[in-house]
Amino acid sequence: MNKIIEDLAVQVQDLYFEFDVGKPVLDGFEMRIPRGSICGILGRNGCGKSTLLQCLYGMLEPEHGQCQVLGLDALENTLEVRQRVGYVPQMPQFEPKRTGEEQLDFIRPLYGGRWNQQLENDLLDDFGLTLELHRPVGDLSNGQQRQLSLVVALAFEPDLLFLDEPTASLDAVVRRRFTERVVDYMAEPGRTVLLASHLISDVERLVDHVVVIGRHRPLLAAPLEDLKGSLACLEAHFADLAPLLEPSPDMLMQRQDGNTLKLAAWTRESSTADLVRRLENKGATSVDEVDPSLESLFVHLVEGDA
Repeated sequence: MNKIIEDLAVQVQDLYFEFDVGKPVLDGFEMRIPRGSICGILGRNGCGKSTLLQCLYGMLEPEHGQCQVLGLDALENTLEVRQRVGYVPQMPQFEPKRTGEEQLDFIRPLYGGRWNQQLENDLLDDFGLTLELHRPVGDLSNGQQRQLSLVVALAFEPDLLFLDEPTASLDAVVRRRFTERVVDYMAEPGRTVLLASHLISDVERLVDHVVVIGRHRPLLAAPLEDLKGSLACLEAHFADLAPLLEPSPDMLMQRQDGNTLKLAAWTRESSTADLVRRLENKGATSVDEVDPSLESLFVHLVEGDA
């Protein structure tokens, strides 16, 4: 068994999972998330974000590989993992005929002394759910059910939080309240969040670490500060069909688009000017630097992977 690194909240090694034989969702997936970080997991529909979180939560058993969560094997220690990890699935998982209060009455004892009743009350008030608890959960809107999932995930003050599209179906006011609650949650040292979302603008405001998933594997995993300070996104224009640069360890992605070459590369060991010179030596007539925002980087990477 590979060594567990204690300062990591999540460690994924050589993970392989498939729903259909020979059609992997995750293939050789590797990821390390340090404790105390908010990690945004980004990827297109069907790339495996939800599957990854379900493997980490012990809900799915991979064909091979390891998922270590807070130093625990996610499959061998499922009960302890779930007592320490808050999880908001993409689709709320409640018994539709039970009222909200009945759901909470059933869930609170599962966490024993960890459950913070005052925090539950505050969250219910924040999300406007206090007066809705008498209704069957199945009668609540999708947004209200998602808010109730957030209450359950946060009220026992977990050591680690998995959020799968947590702000889908929420209006702008509630999304802001949710963001504030995540910030409050992270005030306690050592807590960690894994946030899978398509709303890149929301993710960028919260996260300090980013994982971009392509076909079955991470295309990029790095601190957000490194991305903004050590990454160049360029578009080089040529008179004829754009040539590719020679492969190098610093190159994250390059894609031909007719007479334009779009690329993203690390500049830790060199500079953007060095990269521009390489393109000009290939015959580029002009080179434009693209805003290295998280959204533009995401589009560059996933389009290049496709």
